[in-house]
Amino acid sequence: MFHFRLQKVLDYKSFVEDEKKLRLGEANQMRLQEEEKLEGFKQEKRSNQINTHGSIDIAALSQRHRFLAVMDERIKHQYQNLLQAEDAIRQKQTELADAVRERKVFDKIKERRREQYEYEQNLRELKLMDEVATASFVRRKG
Repeated sequence: MFHFRLQKVLDYKSFVEDEKKLRLGEANQMRLQEEEKLEGFKQEKRSNQINTHGSIDIAALSQRHRFLAVMDERIKHQYQNLLQAEDAIRQKQTELADAVRERKVFDKIKERRREQYEYEQNLRELKLMDEVATASFVRRKG
């Protein structure tokens, strides 16, 4: 029966890969949240754009101007948050790719060792059958 001596290492590499997948999923979720915040800020700014129809109240106009300036800062800051979230995704993708590559190395080692084991097992069986055939021949002859 085949026993892979590095099975615990392979199991650990698979565990690490699964963890990296989870972290990538979390990073994607974070990016979606940042995109939603950005869209919310943009929508809030659009809904409060200065409407100059009718009479103009200088105080209200000044207040809207300040509000729009604040919203522009929030939008700018949120773009930075979105860029950071996208950078985190790229980093997590790289980490996952590395983890997959490491696990595949051990998968290949395991497969090669299994093939070697099966080859050697077949040789032992052939040798045993040859010995049985030889012993049978000697008994019939003698």
